[in-house]
Amino acid sequence: MSRQKKTWNIDGIIRNIYLHEIIFLGLIGLCFIGDLIGYLSERAVLFYWLTMTPIFFISSVISEKAAALQSGKDTPHFLKYESIFWLSAFMAVMLIMLLWHASIIETEATGLIIHIILAHTMLLTGTLLGIRFYLIGFFLFLTAGLTIAVEGEVGRSVFIVIPVIILGLYYEKYFLFPSIRNKIEQAYRDDEIYEDEE
Repeated sequence: MSRQKKTWNIDGIIRNIYLHEIIFLGLIGLCFIGDLIGYLSERAVLFYWLTMTPIFFISSVISEKAAALQSGKDTPHFLKYESIFWLSAFMAVMLIMLLWHASIIETEATGLIIHIILAHTMLLTGTLLGIRFYLIGFFLFLTAGLTIAVEGEVGRSVFIVIPVIILGLYYEKYFLFPSIRNKIEQAYRDDEIYEDEE
């Protein structure tokens, strides 16, 4: 009984019609926090970006699973490609950390390199998951460029994060919102089927 309830809760989360918006805003928020941590502590940001690597991977898998449930179509070989993207990113990050540990590169440069690796991997993920992941990748690239160009200035990335969020939500409103009604109706039908099975 508890196992069935747990499965239903996971299904309920994945079937949430606003899940893509939640993931998009959550990842943008995590990127923004990483940018702020980089201003506060060069060492802390290294470990922050290291922990973000699996979080970005898991978020992309959840997003694809939700899209597959909503459309009824699986993306062939998605998990294989995503695993290659993020495993290679993780290995690159670990090698960069070893270079830092060996004092070959400085702490600040290490954080920026990891930041750029994650931006590149997120952009690659956009080829499979669409415009919002492209936007997150571009946001990471822009914040890395801004950090390099304007060293020591806190809060400048706010001027980038707001347009990225607006563009990501604008895309949903004008290109995908006509399908929201269908998603709601499908969610209600799925709930009714689930209740009938019980």
